[in-house]
Amino acid sequence: MAENGSQSNPLPNSQTIPTSFAISLLVGIAILILNAVLFTACIRSRVQSKTLLLILGLCCAVMIRSMATIISASRQMVVAWVGVYKIAGWKCLAQGLHLICYEVGDCTSTAFIFIISLDRFLAMTSFERYKKFTIRHVQILIGVVFTVAFVYYCILAVLIGTIYLSKREVSANCYRGEVLTLLYCKVLISTLLFIFIVTVVLYTIACLVMRCRKVVGSNSVRRNQLKREKVVTKRVAVIIVSTLITHIIPVSFCAINMWRNQNLLGISSFLLLMHPATLTLDLFLYALLDKDIRRSFSKCVACGRRQRPVCKLHDRTTNCVTPFNIHHNNDDNQAAQCPPVP
Repeated sequence: MAENGSQSNPLPNSQTIPTSFAISLLVGIAILILNAVLFTACIRSRVQSKTLLLILGLCCAVMIRSMATIISASRQMVVAWVGVYKIAGWKCLAQGLHLICYEVGDCTSTAFIFIISLDRFLAMTSFERYKKFTIRHVQILIGVVFTVAFVYYCILAVLIGTIYLSKREVSANCYRGEVLTLLYCKVLISTLLFIFIVTVVLYTIACLVMRCRKVVGSNSVRRNQLKREKVVTKRVAVIIVSTLITHIIPVSFCAINMWRNQNLLGISSFLLLMHPATLTLDLFLYALLDKDIRRSFSKCVACGRRQRPVCKLHDRTTNCVTPFNIHHNNDDNQAAQCPPVP
């Protein structure tokens, strides 16, 4: 999502603006923590599937995107405390870690949503070819997506730094639309919007094929595989439907008005927070639908709780099993099972 470059004006209210920065910081931290917990739950589920690997890639992309929100909000709070001043544009590119996280996070998260939809499209329309697409291929694809996004930003930074920002000063906040140019942000948001639309179209076709397709033949293995793919396709509906509601509709409105050169400061700031927040909600809803991830997530939550002793009837002293009692009972059981040594 594009950040409006018109924010370089003096701060209109030194009390309300830092409050919004603090809210952005807290939201970014919360999103990062939630996605880290979800990422851990997916890893601990020990389930090897192509869709789960793509979900992990999307989770990493959202964490990178949330880091951009945290770094940007922290920088804006510092600048608001010191006072707005101008710096050389190339310094923003050199110091702008949040710019890297913004570009990599937005591009990779959009790419993974598209790949998930394409994965379901291939699974429903060309099942025999889809089986040749292995987990190893997905792992390579995830690495390629992040590598291409990082290389893309490096090339973009070099071009903008040498052509546009060589002798130009910008706000010390290093706003995305001001450093990377507003024209680039318009093109980027239009491109992401086009990818979102194609994503929904592909998934819609996959659902139509899934509904009309009937399993023919006596091969029970193939029938079970196709049933599993249909179940996964239904789970992914959470992410795709949310893409339509929380991404395509508001981003379309924002893109149209940005090309009309209208000031969308409040809307663009809202979209900056809504993008990672809604993706986090989508990932958690998907995790609730997946029994393996849900079970692993419950274990992760249980690990953070204080362990209470579990009462048992055979313990006559405390009627509860403690770590010492468990060790003691295990020794007694082993002694009862082993015959005495003569």
